[in-house]
Amino acid sequence: MIFGLRNNGTAARKLREEEEFAAFVKSAGKPDWNTVLADMLAIDEAEAAVIEKETTIWFLSSLGEDAPLLGVLVEACGAAATSPTGKVPGRLLQILGNEQLTLHWDTIQQPLLRIIAGEVGAMSQEQRLAGTDFLAAGEAAVDALLAGTKMRDAAARKELFAGGKDALAASDDPLVRLARALADERMATVQRQRERFGKMLDVGRRWIQAQESFRGKSFYPDANSTLRVSIAEVAGYSPREAVAYAPHTTVAGLLQKETGKEPFANPKALLAAATTRQQSRWLDKRLGDVPVCFLTNGDTTGGNSGSPVVDGKGRLIGLNFDRVFENVAGDFGWNKERSRNVVCDVRYVLWVVESVMPSPTLLGELLAAK
Repeated sequence: MIFGLRNNGTAARKLREEEEFAAFVKSAGKPDWNTVLADMLAIDEAEAAVIEKETTIWFLSSLGEDAPLLGVLVEACGAAATSPTGKVPGRLLQILGNEQLTLHWDTIQQPLLRIIAGEVGAMSQEQRLAGTDFLAAGEAAVDALLAGTKMRDAAARKELFAGGKDALAASDDPLVRLARALADERMATVQRQRERFGKMLDVGRRWIQAQESFRGKSFYPDANSTLRVSIAEVAGYSPREAVAYAPHTTVAGLLQKETGKEPFANPKALLAAATTRQQSRWLDKRLGDVPVCFLTNGDTTGGNSGSPVVDGKGRLIGLNFDRVFENVAGDFGWNKERSRNVVCDVRYVLWVVESVMPSPTLLGELLAAK
């Protein structure tokens, strides 16, 4: 990623575009655009100031099933803090009394808690979660947390949390202290993200208007979590001087790399089928071989893997699955010379289904659907 950003001059290009955009806005005479760049940067800088906190909270939120004890403690602390009565809901008290909360303690939960506590304790002073300074001592603090907590005992958990917000605030149990800090930060994170999103609704609207006027044309917006069609052409590229990559690869290339050892060990069935591939109906006469992959200059991103690639007549010609090394940084800026995504040619798929691992019924369905 860093190599691609540097090699493609992405940062320098972005800074140059910002300077040009700022000059354009200044001369455009549109009051609504005057602060749009500064507003956009301010939102980014505000996020950067808490990115360590928010990344940590995001990471921890994905561990609920594997670390159920901590997950329930955090949820209960948050519920008590936001309840008008300061009480923990009966539903959570019942869960807290369940012996199953400490299931797989030695093999899964305790190792995970070591990782979690260690990560929280290692956070920078500027972004450390309030109330977690006691974890900054490192491994010794983590050992003390695991040895000093009484929350492995179901009766002790239920008794403490039955006391509500005041009892939790007064508790010096190290695992409860961690749970309080995580609950408070989770609530703060949600609030910050809501506020940022609300600001972006306004700034983003003005930003798009100004950008379209600046560029003199419309352009497709961020389409995360929605369907997108990217128009592209089949094209090779030159990553550096005196090196050129053709847009197509074939079965011959697979055989040239064959060593019999991973990662260049083709299945024996493929090696056998390759000996008769010149008679295959999936042979490309222009290439003189069965095609395997091809490159296009499509603007793809993480999550596009498996997307269908169709030609100008709407026919399926391949499946997008990767980007070339120099384009891993493509999320930060498409580059005409080096942005290439890798597509598995559908003829290779059909050759495998027909000759390598014969599946006549599946092949018939695929051909009938064309």
